[in-house]
Amino acid sequence: MRSIISFLSAIAPLVLAVLTGFYLWETRKMRKDRWKAHVSFEILPRSEKRYLLDVVIKNDGMGPAYDICFQFDREIPYDSPGPYKTLGSLPFLQKIEYLAPNSEKRLFFNTFMELKKKNYPMEFNVEAKYRDWFGKLQSESFHVDLKRLENIIYILGKDIGEELEKIRKELQELNREIRIQNQRRR
Repeated sequence: MRSIISFLSAIAPLVLAVLTGFYLWETRKMRKDRWKAHVSFEILPRSEKRYLLDVVIKNDGMGPAYDICFQFDREIPYDSPGPYKTLGSLPFLQKIEYLAPNSEKRLFFNTFMELKKKNYPMEFNVEAKYRDWFGKLQSESFHVDLKRLENIIYILGKDIGEELEKIRKELQELNREIRIQNQRRR
């Protein structure tokens, strides 16, 4: 009986040491993962004018991202008065030196109506490459599907911007008629 107790007493510190080492290794790994950057690429409608589309670059991680660049699987046209005619050629997307944790950058892309008129690619892939806080090169791929925005942007086949403009004009006309009625009563 004493030999069993002696054996357990000898083994218990070893088991405890192994478990403590495993716990410390997992804690270190979690702490390291916590400070990683997580860069994303999306094309989203603006909140105030849903018919305007923006390129949105986000860092949802807790660590900063450095030297961010994007590569597209095909040429995505970009209407610009300047020399940049594709999204991939824009300096904004070729190198972002720093993106803070939980921050985003936006760039006007186009309107959904123009994309439909000019037969833009409605689906494409983007690869983001960047360095994290530890200097490690990270790479993430994104599939962009602009067709999914059609239901958000269009109401009964019409552009929300056009519909809102009609509503604004109708409200202005009602406001004018109310003023005329109020002036007649005086």
